[in-house]
Amino acid sequence: MNKISHIILASILLLSFWGCSKKETKTLKNIHVEVFPSQEEHTHGSTIVELPNGDMLAAWFQGHGERWADDVRIMGARLLKGQDKWTKSFVMADVPDFPDINPVLFIDKRETLWLVWYTVIANQWETSLPKYTISNNYMQKEGPPVWEWQDIIYFKPGDATERGIQPNDKFVKSVSTQLETTRINLKTMGATDEQLTMFDGFADNMLFKVRGENMIKSGTVYLNDSVRESKKLGYPYFRRMGWQTKNKPLQLDNKIILPFYSDGLDFSIMAITEDYGKSWTFSDPLVGIANIQPTLAVKKNGEIVAYMRDNGPPPKRHSLSESKDGGVTWSDVIDSDV
Repeated sequence: MNKISHIILASILLLSFWGCSKKETKTLKNIHVEVFPSQEEHTHGSTIVELPNGDMLAAWFQGHGERWADDVRIMGARLLKGQDKWTKSFVMADVPDFPDINPVLFIDKRETLWLVWYTVIANQWETSLPKYTISNNYMQKEGPPVWEWQDIIYFKPGDATERGIQPNDKFVKSVSTQLETTRINLKTMGATDEQLTMFDGFADNMLFKVRGENMIKSGTVYLNDSVRESKKLGYPYFRRMGWQTKNKPLQLDNKIILPFYSDGLDFSIMAITEDYGKSWTFSDPLVGIANIQPTLAVKKNGEIVAYMRDNGPPPKRHSLSESKDGGVTWSDVIDSDV
């Protein structure tokens, strides 16, 4: 994205349909709204939400780069109902001297406003630390919401690892099984030996991280309830850090399913809360070939579908997976027709 840029929010196209009934037909107009003037800083990753009073609140990240720029912060602006000009931009969130990336705005069923994003701790995506802040005082005419609570989303997918990742760890098993399925599918679709070799290298690197082999320390293997064996084992840094936001959550009754991805692991996962962020559980991982940044929707039959960006090699179709149990387990990741 050009550093001299301004945000064009595609969501504002919806404005052209406000007030239309299902029986009315309107021509879609390509509406461009400038949120702020062109500038030297990099701006990216916009999000928008309609507030209960009809105002619009937008956010994006801004600075002299992305993960390699310590001045990146979350910025915002307002479009008051009935107005056609956005307010002056303001800081929504900023951890001083750390990059803050990929904001997501949404309002839950209590009408509480959420801002979810991540702070990059060591200028690499693998060190991303996801967090959220909430507000019930957010319909000001200008400036940021009054934030009343902020917390980190502590990721702990898979089994306990107090003395190291165990040989039968379900997270490792899930990733390994899905990689095996993906390889079989590639071979069935006519992948060449060279392509399969490339995939094997990709899979080995992923499993190296998932098994914690980049952090080998003294550990204990629990052979059964009474027998233990001291052994060097991996620890789960890569599956507890590095999770990144991009798209809005799915809300089902009191359940919030928030999609995440990892550029370090090259796959996706769901963080799930049923108590509005007091506690979180995590889905099985969604593993294919660099399927990231999931977007969620509910099908007519109640199943959840996730479309993901294909960050891997051609044909560059959106990756697809489905869940029949509220986002906990997911089908094999496949290429969609899109």
